[in-house]
Order: sequence, then C-alpha cells, then structure tokens
Amino acid sequence: MLNGSTGKGIRIVIIDSGVNCEHPLLQNIHISDASFSIFSDKMGEYGFSKDINDEFGHGTAVCGILAKLVPESTFIIAKIFDEANLRADGNKLNLALKYVIENMECDIIHMSLGTVLPSVELEE
Repeated sequence: MLNGSTGKGIRIVIIDSGVNCEHPLLQNIHISDASFSIFSDKMGEYGFSKDINDEFGHGTAVCGILAKLVPESTFIIAKIFDEANLRADGNKLNLALKYVIENMECDIIHMSLGTVLPSVELEE
C-alpha cells in the first residue's frame, strides 16, 4: 500500500509494452476492458486492437510493482511497443496519450520510457 491507500477508485493507465495477464503477481488485480494496443501495418497506417499481451515483460513488471503498491486500483493497459523490439515510434505514444486524454477517465498516466527526439505534439 502507498501511504495507507489501497488505490480503491483510482484508474491508472500504463503506457508500455502490454501486460501478461497470467502472471502470478497480477492474478488478483482489475485490468480494464478499455485496455488497448496501437499497431502500425506495413503501409505505415496506425490502428487499435485489444491485444495487450506483453512480449518483453517490462509492462508486466511495471504493472506488478504498481499492483503491490495500490492493489485495488483499476489498471488500463496501453500497449505501444511493437513485437520486433522494445521501441515505439513517437506517433504511437502521441496517439495513445491523445486517445486516453480524449476518451478515458483516469487519475494517473504512467509512462516508464524515454525519448531523445523533440516533439512539439508531445510537449503539448
């Protein structure tokens, strides 16, 4: 628990590599049906899917840490990293943030990532 709070009523969006819902640390938490993945096809077009499966483990680890701190929170997973490597282009990040801000009620947006490229859209 974090400062005595269980996280009840708190909605946390985790923008990362997805989550392994079968992981033992995540068995008793609530992962929202609003979770989504952003992908890009061979033509460079972006789309949304419900496949939030974590191929790398990073998003699962982040969710597991948060679940230990605030186990009664609702977790919304936004998968932006592609299957080939642990990288996501800035467009996916911007799309995820825009989608979450415009379409979801959440209390916290967690991003455990970095970038070296300037982005006016991201700054806004």
